[in-house]
Amino acid sequence: MQEDLWKEYYSLVHTARSYVESEKKSRGDYAFIPGCKEKLKEIEQQEKKNSIEPVVLSSQPKNIATKASEFARESSISFLPKEALSMEQRIVEMESLRQKASQCTKCALSKQGRTQVVFGSGSLMPKIVIVSDFPGFEEDKLGMPIAGEARQLLDKMLASIKISSQDIYICHCLQCRVPGNYTPQASEILACRPWLLAQINLLRPHLILAAGPFAAHKITGVAQAMWRYRGNTYSYEGIPVVCTYHPKYLLQNPDDKRNAWQDLLRIQSFFQ
Repeated sequence: MQEDLWKEYYSLVHTARSYVESEKKSRGDYAFIPGCKEKLKEIEQQEKKNSIEPVVLSSQPKNIATKASEFARESSISFLPKEALSMEQRIVEMESLRQKASQCTKCALSKQGRTQVVFGSGSLMPKIVIVSDFPGFEEDKLGMPIAGEARQLLDKMLASIKISSQDIYICHCLQCRVPGNYTPQASEILACRPWLLAQINLLRPHLILAAGPFAAHKITGVAQAMWRYRGNTYSYEGIPVVCTYHPKYLLQNPDDKRNAWQDLLRIQSFFQ
């Protein structure tokens, strides 16, 4: 078991470093800093003309919205375990996870100024589990995943496709605030990974929505730019995974809301 964890740790480190280096090589050292939008758009269009289709975990044609029922049939895997937990069991199990996570000291983030562990929240019988990157200042202060203006925008986006707060559960890849919003260390990612996977495995939603490239990488295992994720259906343990922009990104880059709307329509198709 320990050997497998170290292999996964090595894989995560290698993939994360490769992603960062490839982005810097193709887009420059400022690839991750807002403000270079026009130039990056120009480069992105050129990349698309010469790009190779990314490898996805399910054989879905790009830009084709696939319904959940079709995805289940093609993957031959049901969305829910044969013995799905009752609501009472889920409440007990999730509270136990929450208590354990709140006392977690597995990595340096526990000693770097976190106000509290920001555990997931929402429906325990969700249609969608939304996976975000890691808590920022507001999330750390309020103790809730995706807070402030970003949460307001997320609620509006979901409401536009008739998905309510009663249908979703939101959690982070990391449970603690990352000071300065730097890229988390591989050891921090590995330490937090069990908390993320435990929540998803307990809830077994009909769909996972990865918000932002960091979350998309963590869930799909594929490191690439966001535009490569979009339009494809990935899989986590038989659960379809759709990737889109993080609401915080959309607040800074409103021109991409049109693309986000296309992602929302794909999500909606899973429930029609």
